[in-house]
Amino acid sequence: MEKKPEKKDPKVAEAGHNAPTHTTSNNTVNASIGTNVIEGLSKSQTGIVGEHITDYFLYEKYGWGRGWSRHDMGMQGEWKEMPSKTFPGKLNEASRLNPLFALNAHGTGIDAVWKVQMGDPHNGGKPYAIVESKASIVGKAPKNASRKPDVKGKLLDNAKRIKDAALPKSEELLEPDTSEGSDSAGAGKPGGKPGGKPGGKGGKGNGKPSGGGKQAQSKQDAPVGVASTTSKSNTEQPLVQMSQEWISKNIRIAVEDKAIALEIISKRTKVYSRHLFYTPFYLPSAAAHEKALLEDEREKHEKHADHDIPSTHRHDEQEVKAAVNHKHTKIGLALEP
Repeated sequence: MEKKPEKKDPKVAEAGHNAPTHTTSNNTVNASIGTNVIEGLSKSQTGIVGEHITDYFLYEKYGWGRGWSRHDMGMQGEWKEMPSKTFPGKLNEASRLNPLFALNAHGTGIDAVWKVQMGDPHNGGKPYAIVESKASIVGKAPKNASRKPDVKGKLLDNAKRIKDAALPKSEELLEPDTSEGSDSAGAGKPGGKPGGKPGGKGGKGNGKPSGGGKQAQSKQDAPVGVASTTSKSNTEQPLVQMSQEWISKNIRIAVEDKAIALEIISKRTKVYSRHLFYTPFYLPSAAAHEKALLEDEREKHEKHADHDIPSTHRHDEQEVKAAVNHKHTKIGLALEP
């Protein structure tokens, strides 16, 4: 079973070569290389491998950006021409490419936003690219190396978390709080009878539940098993990762340029294409980077200079959209047009 990367708090960057190449990657995985994967990386490190390789793949292979000065140097790297609304390159994380030896992978936000040169066929001719990177410690290549791994199961959503948050904790379901002053006992004020002293027999001073804090505080006048209408979880809407709504919610955090963020929010897929890149450790490039992390080869860049992602492991706008709508169907959301 593949490990999904821990989601990531905004981080840093890595690097490329001064002159990006525009070569096309092989369409199939070289299954004879990179199959003997060493165990030992954390979930976060697994995610870092994917983010690092994806950034460099887009720079080196797709040619998005020009003149990145220092391979794997993160915030110390520099662009010959800084990426912007008018010049291609990475737009989030201060425009730095993800270093392999970063501290953490990203959080739940957008992995990468790129400005793309107009007319680029890799991006459907649109000016921006929204990129998600998925990594996995899977070390054994599939028998049919030319088969494209399914992307449908790789997008996350918050529907289950919202559903779980809307329900009372298991202790309440099994044994509702009936202590003196509890909401379920009909009290009008937390911590005692109407007009009584806080922290009375029920032990709920300052409105906190008894039981050492383990039991969730009941919502006033809310019957057991029904979420309060004022609950934050009731106002939060289900979102699927990489959906247009999800991107609109997260883009302002990812991109500092307000004009770019507003354009992406207002015009959506008219101005961006979505991409998902999958880097299991049976890929030669991922295996080499895993080894570099395990053996701390940060000064031996030549040993992890391969950032190739075969076409079988790249998912474009149409595939990401299909995966988003698959998730939307499962959790009862309207399909994206």
